[in-house]
Amino acid sequence: MIDKFLEYLLLEKNYSPLTVKSYKNDLQSLSLFLQKHKTNSCIEQSNFKDIRNYISYLSENNNLESTINRKISTLKSFFHFLCKIKAIEKSPLIGIKSLKSSKKLHTVISERELERLLNNEQLFSDNFINQRNKTLIEILYSTGIRKSELMNLSLESIDFYQSLIKVIGKRNKERMIPISPILIQQIKKYLLFRETVLSESNTLFVNLKGKKIAEKTIYNIVNSHLKLVSVKQKTGPHILRHSFATHLLNNGGDISSIKDLLGHSSLSSTQVYTSISINNLKKVFNQSHPRGLVKSKSYDN
Repeated sequence: MIDKFLEYLLLEKNYSPLTVKSYKNDLQSLSLFLQKHKTNSCIEQSNFKDIRNYISYLSENNNLESTINRKISTLKSFFHFLCKIKAIEKSPLIGIKSLKSSKKLHTVISERELERLLNNEQLFSDNFINQRNKTLIEILYSTGIRKSELMNLSLESIDFYQSLIKVIGKRNKERMIPISPILIQQIKKYLLFRETVLSESNTLFVNLKGKKIAEKTIYNIVNSHLKLVSVKQKTGPHILRHSFATHLLNNGGDISSIKDLLGHSSLSSTQVYTSISINNLKKVFNQSHPRGLVKSKSYDN
């Protein structure tokens, strides 16, 4: 039944292969738990008590609340599917609620740090690897696209005439994102170096062998470069997406427009960035405004 469910997600719901893989891992996690703690390890025959014990097990083993909630969501979808195809009569997830979790603010790289990185001419000297890496980082930061979306960009994704980049997001939803003259210039520069690499691939970002760049390579490129300008622990590609949204809000961007640029299906996913922006405004106020400064005063007569 798990295979049928995954096929349903991929073909009918148009979920990305990465998302389907995440669902598969979550279901396998429950299967392994049942094999270890119960004689009958068939996931389709799980009951309310099994699910409750599984959630307790996850919590006792220090899984993050967000991770547990994701697994609960996966199981709800799976058992809803089983009900839909009449494989079971009732979902064992009825009465199971997501854990209440405190919203954690996303980590971002400051505008100054990113400017210092991207303006480093010595670091990004004129060769294929350096210009590819700079363009990759520039696109992630200037558009806020996901790593998976970046991997699938083709040469035809860039519309130089209209200054737009076409992105295929989750569930194959297409969106158009404006790109700046600076980014256009950088992409054109990279493409000149790309021509020196023999490639039959239509993918925008390739390796020295002309093949599509690997997901791990993208992570390593971003991680190694951001560590040159930031001491933050999280320095992967997704931090550039968070930085893109936060910097837009800090500079007066409209949250509804940012939602569309990020490809979020609902505004609630975007609203976390308002908290970051508000915190930034509070910091500026406390440091700069006469009534916000904390000064030591003497009350002696």
